[in-house]
Amino acid sequence: MKNSIVTSLTLISTLAALAALSGCGSAQDLNQANMSKAMQTYLAQRGELCLAKSNWPIDVAAAETGTGSRNGVQMPVLEKLGLVSAGDAVAERKDDDGNVTKVPVRRYQLTAEGKKYYLARPPHKHEVDNRYAAAPYDFCAAKITLDKVVGWEKVAPQPTGAQGPAEAVVTYTYQVQPAPWSVDANVGRVFPMLANVLKGAGVMQLKESFVLTPTGWEAKDL
Repeated sequence: MKNSIVTSLTLISTLAALAALSGCGSAQDLNQANMSKAMQTYLAQRGELCLAKSNWPIDVAAAETGTGSRNGVQMPVLEKLGLVSAGDAVAERKDDDGNVTKVPVRRYQLTAEGKKYYLARPPHKHEVDNRYAAAPYDFCAAKITLDKVVGWEKVAPQPTGAQGPAEAVVTYTYQVQPAPWSVDANVGRVFPMLANVLKGAGVMQLKESFVLTPTGWEAKDL
């Protein structure tokens, strides 16, 4: 009985010591738990995989279709899937000299089904150069979530001794929740980058840059 009591007291003391040690960790530490949490926070806000189609309607001139332009090959596929509707229209185009001409186009609008995937995107905390990334809405095909953090590399504060925040680049794998239409073979053909991301779920490694803040690690792209 005495030995049993001693053993129990030893176990309690050990658990208390471990709890104390775990409580000493800081949100600013570069470790698996903190970087996983930071990645989850980032993907919760920026995990939508969008197709850079933020402004609607989208007009496609006949010349664009003939040359295999991005919208020229992608929009008919989205139309066949019932995500957009199309009609003939006339659009004004301005050349480099400022001259305006009217050209016949195929005008694509989102259908009621397509509007389900036209999602609001939270504003960035910092100014971004990419107009698609800065757009308040975009047409999105999948949601990326964290599979696991594979590793990280700490980046020197800044070159030549300049003062700046510590940075780290995190390598991670992901899981993906695709929209039902995004797995269509024709979608994969005209959106090859989307197809690659879908195939890489749980395997492909991606990277994201983080900066250390007073409250912990935060994605630079947040």
